Amino acid sequence: MIYHSSETEEVVLNFQVDPSKGLPTGVVDQRYDEHNENILKKTQKTPISKSIAEQIKNPVNILLIVSTFISLIVNLVYKEGTWLAPFLIIHMLALNIAITIFFSKESEKSADRLAAMNIPKVKVLRDGIVKTVDSRFIVRGDVLILETGDYISADARLIEATNFRCDEEFVTGEATTYVKDANAILSQITPIKERSNMVFSGSNVLSGHAKAVVTEIGMETEIGKAVTILESYNSINTKLKDKLNSIGKVSSIILIILCIAAFFTNVIINFRSQQEFAVTLSNSLINSVVLLVSVLPEGLPLIAASALGISVNVLYKSGMITKNYSVFDVLPEVSVICSDKTGTLTKDTMKAEKLFNGQEIIDVSEAFKDSNSISILRLASLCTSQSKDDVDNVMYKDATELAIIDAYKQNVITEERDIHTNYPLLCKLPFDSERKITVTVNMINSAPVAIIKGAPDYLLSVCGVNENKTIMSAVEDFALDGMRVIAVAYKPLSEIPANPEISEFEEGMIFAGLIALSDPPQDESISLIKDCKKGGIKTVMITGDHITTARAIAKKLRILNDDSEAISGEEIAEMTDQELKENINKYTVFARLLPNQKYRIVSAYKENGLTVAITGDSVNDAQALCVADVGIAMGNRGTDVARGAADIIMNENCFSAITTAISISRSLISTIRKALVYLISSNIGELLSVLICLFFFKSFPLSAAAFLLLNLITDAFPALSILSDGIHERKPFGKLKESDKHLFKGEAVITIAVQAVVTAFTAILTYGIFLKSGQSLASTMMFTVLVSSQYLNMVTSKFEALFFKNRHFKNIPLTAVIFGFAIVAILIVTTPVSSYFGMTALSLGQLIKAILISTIVFASGEITKLGFMLYKKLK
Repeated sequence: MIYHSSETEEVVLNFQVDPSKGLPTGVVDQRYDEHNENILKKTQKTPISKSIAEQIKNPVNILLIVSTFISLIVNLVYKEGTWLAPFLIIHMLALNIAITIFFSKESEKSADRLAAMNIPKVKVLRDGIVKTVDSRFIVRGDVLILETGDYISADARLIEATNFRCDEEFVTGEATTYVKDANAILSQITPIKERSNMVFSGSNVLSGHAKAVVTEIGMETEIGKAVTILESYNSINTKLKDKLNSIGKVSSIILIILCIAAFFTNVIINFRSQQEFAVTLSNSLINSVVLLVSVLPEGLPLIAASALGISVNVLYKSGMITKNYSVFDVLPEVSVICSDKTGTLTKDTMKAEKLFNGQEIIDVSEAFKDSNSISILRLASLCTSQSKDDVDNVMYKDATELAIIDAYKQNVITEERDIHTNYPLLCKLPFDSERKITVTVNMINSAPVAIIKGAPDYLLSVCGVNENKTIMSAVEDFALDGMRVIAVAYKPLSEIPANPEISEFEEGMIFAGLIALSDPPQDESISLIKDCKKGGIKTVMITGDHITTARAIAKKLRILNDDSEAISGEEIAEMTDQELKENINKYTVFARLLPNQKYRIVSAYKENGLTVAITGDSVNDAQALCVADVGIAMGNRGTDVARGAADIIMNENCFSAITTAISISRSLISTIRKALVYLISSNIGELLSVLICLFFFKSFPLSAAAFLLLNLITDAFPALSILSDGIHERKPFGKLKESDKHLFKGEAVITIAVQAVVTAFTAILTYGIFLKSGQSLASTMMFTVLVSSQYLNMVTSKFEALFFKNRHFKNIPLTAVIFGFAIVAILIVTTPVSSYFGMTALSLGQLIKAILISTIVFASGEITKLGFMLYKKLK
């Protein structure tokens, strides 16, 4: 069937659906089982077998495997050493590969959770009830209920449409608003962009409301046909990852050169020994390659993936969904937060406080005494952009609407409370964001009445009372008290227009009254705004309220110091973009903005070199959310369009969520820096100790198996522990210095140098002291000192403050794993198992000596931190 050239009745019959009731649940389940989910093609997961193959194909691992088998063959031919050692090395390598794959799969799972968080919700009519479901569960024949701000998740044929307009740029490639007509019957060859009776997956509803029958889902939609892969969440491309890759490449080159030097040094030293040259060559090769495996920073990209995954999960637990990882590149550098007022800076607990009935101001609690006041509340309650089902079930979150309805119900008798039954809705127009009004037509006293509710500026002008001093004085008094002012007007009609427009109701509109609502600031907002200011972040308030109301609230929030710092949308409209750019930094409050002005404000800040975060929830906010460095959508009251345009979705609308995201992002950089300090200082310490021992004592101090064991228990898990604990730790707001944006700064480089030298010193000293008691004992003591010192290095690297002032280990399971490895290491060096690693069992006294020696590394880390603290104080 060609849906756009068919009658609506034919389409409905084709899918066997009743447009007034939708599909029965049983039919939905059956069709869902028969067809694929309503999703675009996803990137195929990497199978475990392929992941293993990729790890084995790693050049260093290939070199290790080849050298191990060469060593095995040489040892068997020349009867030197044992066949067990090479096999042990292969097993240790397999364990290392398994851990790497484990963390890669965990990163994929984190990406999957991220993708799942971003599945749009849609309203469908099923069993005669409007239900909200995940878009992936839509089936062919479902009846979609579409309203302003909705994201369309399937191709569908319109069966009803009122003032319905869509943005289909993502589908057609043209930035044009498309007006839709459910009654149109089109030619079969009509191009997609001209199919006015169809809606397409990937489009947004700009205005109006409609019903549509789903015709195609998933890859069969027009957008599905045009793409193979829309997006891959598993590809984590961030500046952070690029920085870590760069660090990895540079350090790898240096370490490879040093390991090659170690190989030739060992060959030259043992050239004149009695050992067969082939044996010397193979042993030198395998030891050098194992040393390279142990010290190469191949885990740096893994650190980035793990750190970003942890950050996403921490934000999710704090009520925020991060739509892409790249937002963490800019979040730490945010210098301006453009925040909505209602629900973000204020409590979003609207309460109708006062009424103006045309003659006087009265308390809402006394409204039942005055018939005019009851009439104002009734008209305002009827005039809502929400559906009857939404209002009756209180499923929506518009605090203003709820406050007005509650005020009405509290002032009338029970029989009068069911207003939608007593005064049926005949038609409604979508909210007009430019005029800031809502229009409905209801049956009141057996006659149709148009009701308009919204901004006083427009309504008072339409009603011709904008020069009435009594009314204007009431508006001003309410605004000065920081209250939102809603004007209400009405117009009796003789008949209902077929396709009503707002302009048709303007003439003859009668002013009914004013409602003043309070919404107090959130208690924590004031302190958080102060903290932001200390941290070099400017907070500006954006609101649709009257400028006088905005000033009053902004003063309570300590955002506004002087009335001149507030500007209205009308004043911005008179400015050129250049004038706005030059003057933007003067203002902290923007009131009564027109639809495109958020975008202009964000652009002006960015042109001044500032990094901007902005909140938004409406269709008109989408452009600003896209252009901002960080777009933050309101989850519980935002439109699908706003959520689609944003980088972060807040499930709880509060200013603290924004500051939490910035704080965590700043912690991310400093935490990765700590993990790098630990990994690089430990690995350099290992390499230095081996090279120096090789030069002075003429042999590798540890066996190849011992090197791999050391790498296994002291690299991935301790680094991950630092990441997990550090990211959970909120970083207090301070002015972000240029050095704080970089992974390596002076303090980090100095700490790496100190800890690497001290680690090498303790290991070499231990080896030299115990070498006279035998090679095996010296190797065991050195191994024990390296393991203990690196664990202690991890502990001191975790915290910027001194350890004894901050001893919190937040990730208990991971800490338990690390202690488990420590116990394994102790068991290895104190039991006969040590012989398999070229070591010998230690006595309790020797074990204690090794651990005591390793505390030198912990002490050097703490002393280094103390030195930085003293330097900062003196500076």
